[in-house]
Formats: sequence, C-alpha cells, structure tokens
Amino acid sequence: MLYARWLFTRWPGAAVSVLSTPFGALSYPRARAIIGLDILEAIWGETSRSALLQDLIRITGSLGRPARSGVPQNAIYLNVGQVALSAPKTLRWLDARADVTPVFMLHDLIPVDHPEFAGPGEVAYFERILQSLLRARGLILNTHAVAEHPRLRGLTARRIVAPLPLSPAFLASAKPSGESTPYVLAYGEIEPRKNFAVLARAWRSLGRDSPAPRLLIVGAAGEALAGLTQSIDAWDPQRHRVEVRHGLSTDRLRDLIGGAHAVFAPSFAEGFGLAVAEALALGTPVFASDISAHREVGRTHASYLPPHDAVAWAKVALELADPVRLARIRAQAAGETPTTPDAYFGSIQGALLELALTREPTPLNGSDI
Repeated sequence: MLYARWLFTRWPGAAVSVLSTPFGALSYPRARAIIGLDILEAIWGETSRSALLQDLIRITGSLGRPARSGVPQNAIYLNVGQVALSAPKTLRWLDARADVTPVFMLHDLIPVDHPEFAGPGEVAYFERILQSLLRARGLILNTHAVAEHPRLRGLTARRIVAPLPLSPAFLASAKPSGESTPYVLAYGEIEPRKNFAVLARAWRSLGRDSPAPRLLIVGAAGEALAGLTQSIDAWDPQRHRVEVRHGLSTDRLRDLIGGAHAVFAPSFAEGFGLAVAEALALGTPVFASDISAHREVGRTHASYLPPHDAVAWAKVALELADPVRLARIRAQAAGETPTTPDAYFGSIQGALLELALTREPTPLNGSDI
C-alpha cells in the first residue's frame, strides 16, 4: 500500500495501474487507481466495512484497457506483490511491449532454502516466480542476503537493494501499553517458521515462580497455534506466565512493542525481519535468531541467539529481570535510525529513473510507470 500511495501521488511522470483480471491484464488511469486504493484501504482497515468490496469490483470492472495498449510508451512496469509473478499468463502482455521495462520485487527465497516451511504446492508456486524473474530488467530486494543468493546468479537484471521502510504507525511514539506486569513480546503469524515453540519451552523451563518477565505472543492464528496452545496448557493453563493474543490493531501492537522489556524474534528464516526493525525503531531491545537477514537488519543494535536453543532464550529472559542488565540492554538498542517512507522511495525513484534512462533502444527524458 505504501508503494501504491507513493507512486500514484508523487511519481513525476504518468502513472497507470495494471491489474490481472479474468479478462486479461487491464490498465486503469491514475485517478481511477487512486479511487480503487481508497476503497481497498478501507476494506483492509481496522474499522472497515466489507460492503465496500462491491465498490471495488465495480471500479475494476469498468474503464479498464488491455495493458498491451493502455500502458504508456517506454513505461516501467513495477510489480512488488509476487502473486502475478507466479502466474506467467498474467505477464504475457509484456511480450508485445519490448519498450516496457519490467521491475519486480523479490521478498525472500524461503521456499527454496526451507521447503519444510512451505505449504502444499508452495515450492512449485515459488519456482514459477523464479522463472518470471527472467523477464526482469530490474529487481528490488530487501536485503543483501537475498540479493546474493545463489539461485539469482543467472539473472541479468540490475539489483536494487533497499531495506524496507516502516509503516508510519511505527515511526510515532508508543503510548503506555497498559500491561500490569513486565513482559517480553514476540509477534508474527503463529506458524512453524516463526519458531514461537522454542520460547514456550524456554518459559516452561523457567517455571511459574521465575522472576523473568512473562511472555506475550501476538499474531494471526497459523498452523502452529494448536500445538503452541497445547504445550502451554500442559503447564500454565491459567496463562500466568505465557499468553497468546490475536486481532490487535497496528497502534495497539506498537504500544505493546514500546512497553516490552524486549522483543524476541526466534524465526528459523526471514527475508527481511520486520519485527527487528520495528522494535529498534521504538527503542525496544531485540533478541533475534542468528540468521543473516536478522543480522543485516539489526546490526549491532540487536543480540543474536541460536534458534533451537531454548536454554539460551531462557537465560536472556532471566537476565531481563535484573535492572542493571536491563539498562545495558536498553542502551545497546538505542540509536537505531529507521528507514522512513520518504527516504526509501527517494532511493527507489532514483534507481528506477536511472534504470529507465539507460535502457535500450529508446532514450527517455523522464519516465512513466
């Protein structure tokens, strides 16, 4: 949504939207795209009305032109969502438009490196994405860890590596969390890859009388939820030491991050590590699994632990009960400068315009997107 808002309000040239529909790839003018964004944002919003979906369907069902004729000459085709990249037929309009510069974002390569965390058919889905990348003249990546992956060595596309910007909600100061006792926060979808189970084991080893802060896990209900709640029920059925919550607003999550003794991010794999960036932006100490994406995002401001080692996570939790140790940990987390949308998109705009201006065979005096 940040990409769409920025492009349609601040891109210096013409801008159209391209949507994949049952009738093929259709393009929509800038003004119509902004109306569609308003509706879509309201649907996704935390106080939305689902009836707005009918308005969105009406908007996309009218005034669209085939992309092969509706996209401006010498345009940049920017796709940051990956869904269309998994369906090659949605990109066939590019075959007739050699003047268009395709630029795609690749979020991660987790299904390649960790197929054990991929759902049924997801590995094949991802292989189709990798095939679609062969069309790209530019490739936007969130970390150097992804950009330098061996599976991308055969691509000739120019790599644009830019750490993700934070949502404006996480650039604002946190309000009091309202929690009555100290806590450590872990958040994200409750799925095996996020590895919240290691934290449940760590807190179980600490026992119900431990002085360590309690553990609060926040996230959408994923396939690991049943196993996680079952393991907690076995020793803490009243949730005195470990609690799982769902359905929090973005602002509420921000306030919980700001009020936590620390954020724990024990994931087995990440393409970026948004929780690390968000917590550090709010000045909250971060303990993250020792994986390349986390180290690239957290640098020296975060601390790193083996993702499988419940004893190590328990030891850190116990250290957080010591005010002197906690003060030192807070000092380590301080001083991180978050990536703002303005800084990020200024960098992206410069890279896209440079890519468009140096392409062959048509020189440009500006660019459409």
